[in-house]
Amino acid sequence: MTTVFELNRQEIDLKPLCSFLSSLTLPIVRPADQSLELFLKEKLEAYKNGLSGFLETWNVSPSFMDSVKSQLTEFDLNNKRLVLCVKQFNNNNQSASRILFKAFMDKCHLYHMRLEDIAPLYRIRVDEKGELSNPPKRKELFHIPYLRRGTVKYERYSANGFPCLYLSKNPLVAFLECNQPKKSYVSQFNPTGDIRDWKLVYLQHPHQFEKWIESQKNEFSEEVLARVIAHYIGQIPLLISCSIIEESEKESYFSENYIIPQLLMEWICENRSKTGVYGVAYFSCKRIFSTIHTSNTANVAIPSFNPSEDSQDGYSRLLGNNFNISTPTLIENKESDFQYPVEDPAEFKTIFEDF
Repeated sequence: MTTVFELNRQEIDLKPLCSFLSSLTLPIVRPADQSLELFLKEKLEAYKNGLSGFLETWNVSPSFMDSVKSQLTEFDLNNKRLVLCVKQFNNNNQSASRILFKAFMDKCHLYHMRLEDIAPLYRIRVDEKGELSNPPKRKELFHIPYLRRGTVKYERYSANGFPCLYLSKNPLVAFLECNQPKKSYVSQFNPTGDIRDWKLVYLQHPHQFEKWIESQKNEFSEEVLARVIAHYIGQIPLLISCSIIEESEKESYFSENYIIPQLLMEWICENRSKTGVYGVAYFSCKRIFSTIHTSNTANVAIPSFNPSEDSQDGYSRLLGNNFNISTPTLIENKESDFQYPVEDPAEFKTIFEDF
């Protein structure tokens, strides 16, 4: 069916854009012998050159191209800001790194999604050593309590000692993210109340955006379509910076690869009252998903919001009271026959109702 927008504008051929986005491979592997600063500078320069070549050869009207380019005036400077963030951080000047990242965010047009739009979500807790209760309580699958913050590992979106609630769109993705444990428990998480409308920074994989923009192009005017495309391609340097992985995945007390993702989470925490953004939705950086990126491989990270101040047991009241959680289910089967049982909604409870 022809839309009113199609009647008033030239049909925009998005195939070259989709081909360009398909050429972007994320996550991206950093060699062990190369510093993040040099690696990131190299990759952002390569993206900039590839983007310039694409824009020069994209056969669209001059007015449409002008609309796209007018949204990218800070593109070069923003790339430099990201590289300088890493440089200043490694020079032990974290305050300068944060200032640079704030300047980047002020000029970066982010995509958002509502928490409700990605629900239901899932969380797995590994129990190969039999440390959980039998059966586990719901709170044992929640974020690490603040009273045990010393056990919080250094993760992509959370620093040592600062608990985050990590969730996944798909229970199988959560299972694989945990390296296919022999014994684990899984629960479904459903947001309730006002947190359903919380915004998440949406780090959408280029392959997902490619499919989405192709399906939605006729819903936008030419001006809006140009802005949507420009905002996304201007956000890709942040995606690159947040999806760098090691050649060999291993636990460590520090990883340069997490500098930018953790600055993003700090920015979210500091600005949530005025932005309404409370977390980040991002694509899995596990190598197993490097060629498979759909909405079902998305993960979510939400900081625990000062749980030591609003809960005696170290759990965030704000999060704990607003997620209905299914009974933890034992998972002992292999990936090939992994299945999540469907539970009666009446059996879902918050962690504070589960006694």
